[in-house]
Amino acid sequence: MLAPDADALRAGIAALTQRVLPEAAAAYGTVLSNGSPGQVSHTVRVAVAACTGCGTRQRLFPHALVSLLARVERNQPEAFLACPNGHLFEGRRDRPKACPTCGTRTEPDTAYTPRRQATCSCGHSKRLEARAGDGLDWEVVLVERAGVNRRELALPTRSELAAAQGERWQPTRVLGPIREGQETAVLLRHGFRNWEDLYPRRQRYVVERLLELTDDCSSDQSVTTALSRPSSAPPRWRGCSPAGTATTSRATSRWPGTASTS
Repeated sequence: MLAPDADALRAGIAALTQRVLPEAAAAYGTVLSNGSPGQVSHTVRVAVAACTGCGTRQRLFPHALVSLLARVERNQPEAFLACPNGHLFEGRRDRPKACPTCGTRTEPDTAYTPRRQATCSCGHSKRLEARAGDGLDWEVVLVERAGVNRRELALPTRSELAAAQGERWQPTRVLGPIREGQETAVLLRHGFRNWEDLYPRRQRYVVERLLELTDDCSSDQSVTTALSRPSSAPPRWRGCSPAGTATTSRATSRWPGTASTS
């Protein structure tokens, strides 16, 4: 198929952007700490599973250092740390700090799942894949907010958590089972059975809505085909496509130095 006319493609992008803005605001709209409007541009999630010994649900942070507050090239020490009990708080990557919630001393360079073993506060230790046997939940623990000339990483507010977990996000597309193979073994070990399991419900729903809306954005089939591809999508949604290129729940956070999920 021939490439679409540039002007027609720009018109299609404008039409798609206009149609998706209300749902985008409902899904990702937020307020920055200075009171200005913005959007949630990224979420950091952590796996949560029950201890196979005592049954207590535990946040399975891989490391105490969860994320730097600034990009790594700025060489700033401020960071979000997770204590051994799963509480998240602000600290520094270059010095230990007592958890404000439980008082546990937290060393930033500590690994919590060495050799893929997770240890509960009760002392029971089990491999991660055994913890995943009954399924993993993915809890939002940090959000990156973006506004005009401003970005910030912070603990999620109640409204941001409600938006991420909202029941209105009911995706319907089935991407098929994950088949056994060398590259997919780690996904199967950690409880993922279908490709759609890798994506949060909100993200899946919004991507599906984008694909549905593209057909109404132009009478030119070459334009609608191009709009369904990530390279031609509006900038806010670039990286999302039915081929599975959207950020998954197992991807690394965009803030270098993190050891959590997005």
